Amino acid sequence: GTVSGTSISIGSPVTFMNDNANKIEIVYDANAQKSVLVVQDASSNIGVAYVATISGTSVSFGSQATFLSEAVEPNALGITYDSTQNKVIVVYGRDSNDYGYYTFGTISGTSVSFTTGVEFIGNGSNYYTAAYDSVNKMVGVAYNSWSSSDIRFISGSVSGASISFNASSQLSTGATDITATAVDLASGNFVASYGDGSNNYDGTTNVLSVSTSMVVGTTYYVQDDGSLGTTSSSVTAGKALSATSINLEYNS
Repeated sequence: GTVSGTSISIGSPVTFMNDNANKIEIVYDANAQKSVLVVQDASSNIGVAYVATISGTSVSFGSQATFLSEAVEPNALGITYDSTQNKVIVVYGRDSNDYGYYTFGTISGTSVSFTTGVEFIGNGSNYYTAAYDSVNKMVGVAYNSWSSSDIRFISGSVSGASISFNASSQLSTGATDITATAVDLASGNFVASYGDGSNNYDGTTNVLSVSTSMVVGTTYYVQDDGSLGTTSSSVTAGKALSATSINLEYNS
């Protein structure tokens, strides 16, 4: 709908999928000026997506795209917008092994296409929410680890179609059934909120400061977007001498 003063004008509802949906997440792609919905299709539990185009108070949807052609783990689905590369990042659980995966989606017209999913959580988990830090080019994910009955946060550096994740951190010893993740650009920190199962499911928030320091002795490469990363490329920057310095390698 549209907001005018203190009133709201609401457009007519539009059906985007002729089936039940177990979970729906949506994000806006500022470059394409369209939104992407990711859905767990209740009939087969596969992971599908739609591009939504807004015109006034009307919305139209492109054809269905699939990001996972098998069952999605129940309640394990999140999405965020990578404003550096103008892509969406979808995080989801695969029901066949209960592991967490990520994929990148690119909008073209009213369609969206996805990369092959890559594992980033190697145990049973759900209730994912994700946020993208455009300053440090990082993604952060808060989630419920039901295999260990705790709430965790994991972050990773984004480069091209890959994410190099750090080790996860425990936020609470109790499980949860809801999370929310955002980035506070003023401080450069991630913010994770959840219902804390160890404390009567009270609403709880953690501020998470993620170090972007280099690892001593690790070789870093110049990425396509000009940043440094550990993903191999045609241009080697050199090995890190400290958390903030690098021994530059001459490339003729």
